[in-house]
Amino acid sequence: MKTPYEIASYAMEGLLKGGADDVSVSCYEGLKNELNAEGGEFSLLRTTADKSLNLTCIAKNKKGTVSGNDTTKEGVDTAVHEALLSSNSAAPDTAWEISRVPVEKTYSFGLPYDKEKMFFRAKEFLDTVKKEYPNVTVQQLVLSHDSSQGLYINNHGVRFNESASCYTVAITLVGRDGEKSSSMNYTSGLSYDLDKPIIEFADIGLLLKSAEKQVHTVPFSGKGVYPVVLSPKCFNTFLTYALGAFASGSSLLENTSIWKDSLNKSVASSELSVSIDPFNKAIVAPDMYTSEGYEAKPYSIIENGVLKHFMLSKYYANKLGLERAPSDGDAFIVSPGKQSLEELIGGIEKGLLVGRFSGGMPAVDGEFSGVAKNSFLIENGKVTKAAAETMISGNLAQVLKSIRGLSKETFEGGFISVPYAAVDGITVSS
Repeated sequence: MKTPYEIASYAMEGLLKGGADDVSVSCYEGLKNELNAEGGEFSLLRTTADKSLNLTCIAKNKKGTVSGNDTTKEGVDTAVHEALLSSNSAAPDTAWEISRVPVEKTYSFGLPYDKEKMFFRAKEFLDTVKKEYPNVTVQQLVLSHDSSQGLYINNHGVRFNESASCYTVAITLVGRDGEKSSSMNYTSGLSYDLDKPIIEFADIGLLLKSAEKQVHTVPFSGKGVYPVVLSPKCFNTFLTYALGAFASGSSLLENTSIWKDSLNKSVASSELSVSIDPFNKAIVAPDMYTSEGYEAKPYSIIENGVLKHFMLSKYYANKLGLERAPSDGDAFIVSPGKQSLEELIGGIEKGLLVGRFSGGMPAVDGEFSGVAKNSFLIENGKVTKAAAETMISGNLAQVLKSIRGLSKETFEGGFISVPYAAVDGITVSS
């Protein structure tokens, strides 16, 4: 057995012979070429290979799953045996289901690895930082090219073949002035090519400029409820928390979702529209099929503030008697607003521009509390001094209802497209 299809077919045959009624197998092979730099100097160049095998079987409404990386005949035989044992020992549940709609699709994304270009772009970036941002230290730069071959098959005529290649850049940086340094900040981005300098990836250029200003900070004066502008990544964090708490299958099944009776009702400001769209041009190497074997399709979660769809797998949809979401994943596409970031900030007399949020998981009702990091004061409609780490708290459901505006500008790092969000109702304290 050499090819992913041979491995997957052999595993599926073993599961069916073992008595499974529904079987799906996914097989993955990946290759990573990685270049690291620490403290502005190259430190590592390596190539690593990875493979995985994931088996799912349903027998008499009992589901078993096993994952591993041994794709030898003996390894596959062991995985099949363990999956069948897992199924036999599971409790029966009629909601388990995989796709029974025959389909065969092949997807291909990306370009081959260019070692020379990767070195060139990495050195160019480090040299640019040293020259143009002398008070910023790039603690770590990781630039990699990841290529993979993926296969999903099931016993109902479903087959997806996917090959994908892309570059990933991730940086961690701090601003410095003598012995004093800013709070650490980080970002990452995906791209099919290296046609543009790394400093133009994601929000890297913005973070470099901000780091120099964040070494010397001042406290936010006056505890109270203030308007706050959330950076795109911070806003995405809040959205992810909110949708997990209010629109996920687990929250609905456990009856903790405050949106459980809100389909086709307003749950947010009319400014907000959120979708998952693997076909959006901002998304690099998207997931084109779901874990249950359905072809991925775009869909709206919130449209002009109205909840249009819960984020449900087929299992949760069956349990709840609701419609399955057309796609897995968290490739959020948030429609931009009509105002520039400058205009959003210009309407705030006193507030905070939050770069990053650090806190625990919000409560099931959306109550959250944490630290605003890499942030700036907003005074008289202008961004002024860097803010010391500041506590912020509020309720996610109310935050979404209190959006006063979204920016034209968006963060597009290859996995999301999200604007800045100006919101009311957040308590800020020094």
